[in-house]
Amino acid sequence: RDVNWMEWPQVQETRMNAIEAYEATTGTAQRRKALVDVLVLCALTLLPPDRVGVIRLLKHGYTLKWEANDPEGDAEAGSYYIDLTDRNARHKTSRFYGPACTKLPPLFCEYIKIYIAAQDQGAQFEFEYEPEGYLFATKDGRAHGVSAWTKVPGATRYSLKNRHHRCAPTHY
Repeated sequence: RDVNWMEWPQVQETRMNAIEAYEATTGTAQRRKALVDVLVLCALTLLPPDRVGVIRLLKHGYTLKWEANDPEGDAEAGSYYIDLTDRNARHKTSRFYGPACTKLPPLFCEYIKIYIAAQDQGAQFEFEYEPEGYLFATKDGRAHGVSAWTKVPGATRYSLKNRHHRCAPTHY
């Protein structure tokens, strides 16, 4: 087994430590990086999909959608979900297992909303937000390629290891 391997309880603890680190972080650049770390860890640990490509290719309004709890009421109350019902999405998961919609856990939704609010306030992230863009986009707005995406959790691990001694995620 790889020396960096983590058991599932350690992975969950790492996510919680990352959230604590984000909440305790001050300074715009450091807080921005901590928020991206939390998003990545939430994406990979709260609701792991059958395929990591589902997370890598989450796109606002396309595969990542918002649904209000009450369409007639408060538009802020609701949740995000992963929509793999569109045949044009071409995710391997939907091709092999059929179309599906998966509601995201409230904690993940909370940090997606924080991320979008920070973007709307003009914060610049490694992952650029566009209303119809990818959640985890490169600076030019495209989805990360497969090999580039595999480096993202590693970058999160490096960031967390250097900012918060209890965090050291590696393999998910």
